[in-house]
Amino acid sequence: MTTARTLPTLPSWAAGTEITGAALAQMVTYQAFWANPPSFRIEQHSAQNIPTGTATQVTCETLIHDSDGGVAAGTPFSYTVPFSGVWDFDGAASVAVNATGWRAPAIYTNGAPFNGAQPIFAPPTATFQGLAVAKGVVCVAGDVIALYMQQSSGSTLATSTTAQQYSWLAGTMRSFGSP
Repeated sequence: MTTARTLPTLPSWAAGTEITGAALAQMVTYQAFWANPPSFRIEQHSAQNIPTGTATQVTCETLIHDSDGGVAAGTPFSYTVPFSGVWDFDGAASVAVNATGWRAPAIYTNGAPFNGAQPIFAPPTATFQGLAVAKGVVCVAGDVIALYMQQSSGSTLATSTTAQQYSWLAGTMRSFGSP
């Protein structure tokens, strides 16, 4: 598992001050951090049952990438934010076909749905994959992000194990401070 990088400091100096090698090194470190900002993607490759009427965390057990070691190594495979700042999260939950009820994938922060990141979809006539998006989320280091799915078909639905319809969760840090 990768560990979080050292948080860089934006270099600054007063007008007319000579630029030193240390200041240039600090600038290079800062630019390298933002050339590859903290990011992750996890997918679910094993089927999971999603009961009707209950918001259930989708266990994305397959690590695709994790730049700073935030993905939990075991169940429930959530993401712990390594750096405070503004983040963008996206995810998609897939379940088997059932033409009854609604489907609601969601991005959760610290065990609660993020405002606006739980769309509700009409009953599908084919395998369903619904996208949930949470942009501009102000996080503090240690916040836990997860993908959830809720459905109202009246029966338990299995998540999809088809390669083009895996459930997944991803995120990227956008800035250090709140806007």
